[in-house]
Amino acid sequence: MNSSERIYTTSADVGVTVRVDYVLKIDGKVKDTSIEKEAKNSGIFKDYRQYEPMSFVLGKGEVIPGFEKNILGMKTRPRRLF
Repeated sequence: MNSSERIYTTSADVGVTVRVDYVLKIDGKVKDTSIEKEAKNSGIFKDYRQYEPMSFVLGKGEVIPGFEKNILGMKTRPRRLF
């Protein structure tokens, strides 16, 4: 597959590249996020950072296992808390 080809799927399966927005909260406080508005509202905004969805290939171990496990099988645009 060359860089101009894309595979579209309705669910997140092993081998598929996914783009995920996230908000990391610890003890109810936002510590990290890929969403600029959330960062500003939480007081953690950094003007030098790019706020955009995180991209990774499922099943390649590019993110922590628990995060990947919860992404598997998700459909386009749902929200999930884990």
